[in-house]
Amino acid sequence: MKLFSDSDFASLTFPIHNVDKDLINKVPRLELIPSFKNYKGDFKDRIIKYICYLYDPNSPLKEFFPDMLRRKEQAAILSGFDLEDNRTKDIIEGVMSLKNKGVLSMIDEYLRFVNSRTWSMIVSNEETFYEYQSKLLRSVEAERDKDLLQALQIKGKIMEDLDNINERLEKYYLKLYAGDEDLVKTITTRRTITPENLGDVY
Repeated sequence: MKLFSDSDFASLTFPIHNVDKDLINKVPRLELIPSFKNYKGDFKDRIIKYICYLYDPNSPLKEFFPDMLRRKEQAAILSGFDLEDNRTKDIIEGVMSLKNKGVLSMIDEYLRFVNSRTWSMIVSNEETFYEYQSKLLRSVEAERDKDLLQALQIKGKIMEDLDNINERLEKYYLKLYAGDEDLVKTITTRRTITPENLGDVY
């Protein structure tokens, strides 16, 4: 059983689903985003598809994968990347971690185009939320009580920041979905897909 059907991607801003090779030529409207057209790096088509799958407000991935990392992984798979392939591993990791400046510009331009400042804020806050969460889950190692206390205080501040980010996300989602609280609750609290289901994504 597949998680997605072609119809799930019918509302994407750019119809990139199931389009192979020469993406810009086959979907000419992509040229409306200059950085898409001008990008000179490797795997251009896959990266453009990755951005569309991951960041489009109408992408089903945000509903099925509340966790940003899992969402990025599935966007990469749908785009044609093999996460276990050493030949492309460094490239996709650079894209997913936002370390590729060229791709970062593409994402920024894309979000400005498809959106809505509200969606851009949701994406930015979710990125920050999971980055903070990652730091919070790291074990504390300190040889002196003073260092331990300082580390715990930093964790306490991170927890406060996470609460604030979460409150902002709730506000932005409510605005994005036209004040429909039930819709917001359904989308933002849906359980993350289990590992057993991952093979059915594509």
